[in-house]
Amino acid sequence: MSNSFLYTFVPLVSIIFYLLFRRHLSKPPIPSTCRSPRVLPQTDPIFGLHHFWKTLKLRQQHRSLETLVDWHTTYGHTFKVISLGTRVFHTAHPDNVNAVFGTKWRDWITGRFEAMNPFCGRGFVDTDGEEWRAHRALLAPTLNEASAINLESLNVAFDEYLANIPVDETTVDLAPIFEELFLDLSLQFLFGRKLSTLRSADSHVDMRVFQNAFDTAQFWMGIRLAFGIIGRTFPTRKFKQSCQIVHSFVDYYVGLALREMSNEVLNNQEHNMTDKIQTKASLIQSLGVQGRNPIEIRSEIIQGMLVTQDTTGIVLSNTIFLLSRTPVIWERLRKEVATLGPYKEWNAPALKNLKLLHNILKESLRLHPLFASNSRVAAIDTILPTGGGPNGSAPIYVPAGSKVSVSYYTLHRQKSVFGEDVEIFNPDRWNHISPDSWEFLPFSHGPRSCAGRHKALGEASYIIARMASEFARIESRDDRAWTEDVKLVVRNFHGCKVSLYAT
Repeated sequence: MSNSFLYTFVPLVSIIFYLLFRRHLSKPPIPSTCRSPRVLPQTDPIFGLHHFWKTLKLRQQHRSLETLVDWHTTYGHTFKVISLGTRVFHTAHPDNVNAVFGTKWRDWITGRFEAMNPFCGRGFVDTDGEEWRAHRALLAPTLNEASAINLESLNVAFDEYLANIPVDETTVDLAPIFEELFLDLSLQFLFGRKLSTLRSADSHVDMRVFQNAFDTAQFWMGIRLAFGIIGRTFPTRKFKQSCQIVHSFVDYYVGLALREMSNEVLNNQEHNMTDKIQTKASLIQSLGVQGRNPIEIRSEIIQGMLVTQDTTGIVLSNTIFLLSRTPVIWERLRKEVATLGPYKEWNAPALKNLKLLHNILKESLRLHPLFASNSRVAAIDTILPTGGGPNGSAPIYVPAGSKVSVSYYTLHRQKSVFGEDVEIFNPDRWNHISPDSWEFLPFSHGPRSCAGRHKALGEASYIIARMASEFARIESRDDRAWTEDVKLVVRNFHGCKVSLYAT
């Protein structure tokens, strides 16, 4: 080893250790009441590379959710692991969930911005603090409960996508049908235009090209989120190209909506109609009314599409998957729906009063939450109220920069809350259980809970009720168990293969 190398290397190492030591001294002392949680055994406890690759492999094997349940069973409701050099606290305890998403939510950030920004800009998904509050407020006019459910649009969508499917012994996979149906409704909500209109429009970016680019950009964004700084250094040519296609497509319709609104203003002025244009049902128009610029509108639309394009369709797939295996419950549901009379006379309040229907949806979301987990990064040194020490009851000290990952999938399987038969589809359990807001989180909870939960539940309720009124039986045509496919949301890897029979 040359002297020149030693002269360079030794001072550099000394400086690094000195800075780390200074950082250690500058930290406040750990409260004496805090204790460390149990630690998941790792072959690489420093960088956690082996654990990271193991979690990726478990996803490929469709076993990540059940493995996490097993880890919680073995190591407690809260345990610690190192993954890609980051300290991660996994928890499935309601008190800790409350601390992260509720009472102490200002101590936490999403940590998503750097990974998501090139694709979807600044919006209600990837920002934090007061900036996030401002973005969230922009959605309020189009997401309040009174205006979120459009039964007329749902009726048209049902007739278009479900009325003509085979009603004999033919096997039908409903999963892609539901996803197409709710992609259509999502685009109407976001753009104010139907899927068929967008596919036949003369935009310089074809709708199918846009969909492929959106999926590709979302995949690479997932890589950037999963791998952190390392992920953001991966080759990005495909990612950048896909982002440009998505941006170009959305920009076209943003410009079109703004021109239409401008023409409406001029038309009102010509006819001496001085009333202000009312907030529109579509998000793109609502944001225009609120004076947002085109780049801001584009960002909110893309982030809106991220959280709406698959969600309700997957809820329906999971629910029908479960109902197709429980014919007695399907028959009871048909009788309940029949009390509403002809579907053309239905209204949103009447649908909300169908107790069995809503128990079915809650049980489906309990067993198969759309988002199996959620995480936050500690913005400051903070504390989780429980999970430390030998019996897991002491507070846990969480240094700034650590991640806390909450497993909704595990949380929804607490036998002390939901009963011993937690793996069984039993809607009737909801007649005698009352989990609190931090024990059952189908749409998360706290300030950043899902803003579209009323819309999603209302739309899912209508489609299931219409199916119950139209089809005498739904029989499963797939004897495989529900199998996780974890991406941004979780779906059944095998879809929803059934046969339907007319009344």
